[in-house]
Amino acid sequence: MDQQCALPTCEQCEVTPPHRRGCTCGVPCSVPPRMSRTHTWKENPHPDSLPVPEQPTTTAPTAEEASSGALPVSPELWQRVSSACGMAKDAVRFLEAGMSLGFRLSRAAVETGFKASRAAVGLAGAAVVPSSPHPLDGTRADLEQSLRDVQALTLDSMALAHSLSKLSLSLGEGVLRGLGGKDGELLRAWGRATQKEEVAEALQAVAELYAEVLTDPLDPTLPEMLTAALALQGLQRKAREATGPVGMPVTLECTPDLGRYMRFAVGSYGPASLKALGMLPLTAGISTNEEVVTQLTGVPASDILDSCWTAALYSPAWYLAVDHTTAAVVLAFRGTGCFEDVLTDMVCEAAPCHIPCLATTTTTEPQPIVGEGSASATAARDDAKQWEEAASQGRGFAHRGFLVSAERFAVKLRPAVEAALQANPGYRLVVTGYSLGAGVAAMLALLWAPVFPGLRGLAFAQPCVLSQPLARSEERRVGERV
Repeated sequence: MDQQCALPTCEQCEVTPPHRRGCTCGVPCSVPPRMSRTHTWKENPHPDSLPVPEQPTTTAPTAEEASSGALPVSPELWQRVSSACGMAKDAVRFLEAGMSLGFRLSRAAVETGFKASRAAVGLAGAAVVPSSPHPLDGTRADLEQSLRDVQALTLDSMALAHSLSKLSLSLGEGVLRGLGGKDGELLRAWGRATQKEEVAEALQAVAELYAEVLTDPLDPTLPEMLTAALALQGLQRKAREATGPVGMPVTLECTPDLGRYMRFAVGSYGPASLKALGMLPLTAGISTNEEVVTQLTGVPASDILDSCWTAALYSPAWYLAVDHTTAAVVLAFRGTGCFEDVLTDMVCEAAPCHIPCLATTTTTEPQPIVGEGSASATAARDDAKQWEEAASQGRGFAHRGFLVSAERFAVKLRPAVEAALQANPGYRLVVTGYSLGAGVAAMLALLWAPVFPGLRGLAFAQPCVLSQPLARSEERRVGERV
């Protein structure tokens, strides 16, 4: 055959690529040539030849970059480097926490071991040496003192090693921060990999909030945490006593159906939880959530219009039912029942909110409050007058987890609620819940108050939802909703 090889040849050795060496058929090869970093392939003159691979091109640095020693870096590359440094920085922080825990456990083990050794020496001496003075008494005392000295030396060495390790890790964390590493990159990478970016964001928010309170996450012991919790409870009680009651107290007389709606709130927990709590007999043949609601409230399954028994972040379990006994459409939310619910509870930083139904005055341009662009945030936080003015406009702060949940439910469930009320003329809407569900129900009732006239919000074991001035505005109107 007269055809020549369609593959290019090397400029240096004038041979075809290795997979075509010795080839005399002249038929073009479908396998692309294997390029070498030291060889450059010639342009193939044949029209039916394979394309010559393009050589990578680089842009020469400018004179300013060359003089300063800085080379051009693309934004994508810098973002990858920053993300990698952030993940390494997070790993260092986790390593530091684990190291601190390890040293604390080791210290406790050393102290326990030496204490047991001294006790063993004392018992052995008491068994061998009579109660009267004996020459071995001095030997036993010397041995116990030696054990104390060795214990002190061991603990001091461990403390020094701990301090040096923390110093080295802190230096490494500082270097990574200087290279652009940001907190939370490890969680963000996990969120992107598992398609749970929102969960990762919530975990990072909880971690940042925890870090603001405790510089060392392992610093407080359990007795110290219990003492702090009791002290906080005492401060809250004194604050309530100083301010006095506001609004109308909620009693069975003013809300005769309170016990019935409590059953609706409890019915959202499902059969397993209620059997474990002893609220349903273990032998009861109840296996579905709908059967639980029917058992507790008497509402048939056909009157349960919609439900979602699986919780997610910012979305606790709920159900919507029609109660013909009290002429109401009931929307009930479950309390904390899974990890996602716990995370919703823990995302508790103050988020700016606007509750129109709590406004007592109207202004064309509402004044900013803390967290909404105030130039002097610290001064504004201490200014009670500004808080009261903001509350009179229905502006303040809310628990972020409850606020996000309520805002999403306000959009998601509104069509179903409107359809249920239209199908049952004269019925009123009742929003209820327990614990986490109570916080979401209270927030949702405030958002829906202008939309559904006559709405009743019944929250059982409700946690804090609003900032104090805004909450007191809400208390003054409790009689209008309950």
